[in-house]
Formats: sequence, structure tokens, C-alpha cells
Amino acid sequence: DSAPEKADAEIVSVDDPQVVQYDASILTPEILTAASNMPSLTGEDRPVWNGAVLGGSYEQTEIDVGAFSLDARKLSEYGFNCARYMLVYDLLFDRSVDTANLTNLRKLDAIIAWASRYRIHLNLVTITVPGRWSVTDDYSSVGEFDLFTNEERQAEVRRMWSLLAERYRDVPSSVLSFQPIWECSNTNLSTGLPADPYTFEDVAKVYADLTRSIRNCAPDRFILYEPTANNAWEDTIREAEAVKTA
Repeated sequence: DSAPEKADAEIVSVDDPQVVQYDASILTPEILTAASNMPSLTGEDRPVWNGAVLGGSYEQTEIDVGAFSLDARKLSEYGFNCARYMLVYDLLFDRSVDTANLTNLRKLDAIIAWASRYRIHLNLVTITVPGRWSVTDDYSSVGEFDLFTNEERQAEVRRMWSLLAERYRDVPSSVLSFQPIWECSNTNLSTGLPADPYTFEDVAKVYADLTRSIRNCAPDRFILYEPTANNAWEDTIREAEAVKTA
């Protein structure tokens, strides 16, 4: 009860120019210049990554910049060069991606800046997106799982990632890559809740459209695809084939 109240978040329309402009006092020119000296990352030139998974779960309620800065320092000291940062999308946008949380977008700027300071490649993973989210409410799981069959949800995901791609278009791929959808073949994110059935071809179409939307803003952004929650390598290859050829 004695803890100070959190400041109100600054919420704006996604049409506000601030949504696609990172805070240059956080992601400074000096930081971006240093980032340009990290190993290059292209389709043909990929450094070896070793690192850890950081961030939140489906019930994530904040972006903890302080915790990330400490973790990034430790990873760097241990000789790691990569971190996957997991984030639920409704910390950045409302459910339908009509408004944006500028307060949390600036925190994401800071996450990227800390990664760059410690020469850690940051793979930004949104573990929830419109039409594909899960939370726990009064000890019961609730969610929505129709992304791959619902064109309205697909348009919202494209809008969301186009905004993020535009905001970070000047951040080198050596520092930042995107993974827009989490465990595509995990139908209902392991909640047990009902979900619309879909095929790998449905996933491939959505991912191809999403990739084009991102690359329209950031042509060189490296984009990862993770199809499955299964750790078997042969399953990953099989489930990725449709997207690979889309």
C-alpha cells in the first residue's frame, strides 16, 4: 500500500507521428553509430548467436527496463551476443491497434538501446498479436485464436508491425530483428481453449503478407519464423516449408 502509484501512460492514436519516431534522447545517434559496428546480418551473412530468452509471459503487465539492462550486462559478461525479448502486444497497442502506448514504446526504445550498449543482438518477439492472445482471468484462461482465418485480425497485425518497422527503421539489423508471430502451429497457445482450424498454407499467406508490410518500411529488417513449440528439429523443418516457399 505504501508503494508509489505508477504514472499514467501516454496513450495516443496510431496516426500520431510520435508512434513511428523513436525517442532520440534514448536511442541516441552515438548508440546507433556503435550498433553499426556490430557484425552484419543479411540473408547470406549470419553471425552465430548464443544467448537467452528475456521478457514476459502471456500475463506480462510491464516492460521492465531496469531488469533488462542488468540481464544484458550479465549476458555480455558471460560472452553471449543475443537475447530474445518476449513481449505481449497490448503493452504497446490496444487490442485493435487503434491507439498506442507511447510510454511503453519509449521503454522499448530503452530496451533496444541497452542491447546495443552491450553488443547484444535483440530479437523482438511478440508472443501475442491481434487474433492470437491469451491471458489468465480469475484462474481461467481466456483468449482469441482466429488470426489465420480472420482478415480483420490480419489487417490489425499488419498495421501493428508496420508501425514498429517504421519506428525502428534506422536501427541496424545487426542490433534488431523481428519475430512477429509466436509458435504459429501452436493452435491455441497451449491453453486448451477452442480455436479456428487452419492450415500451414494459411500461416504462410499471413506471414508473407506481414513480411511485405514490414519490408515496405524497413527493407533490410531480418525476420525470423518459428512454427512450432515442438523441440524436434525435423518438425520445425517440416512445419516451416510452407512459409519458406510462400
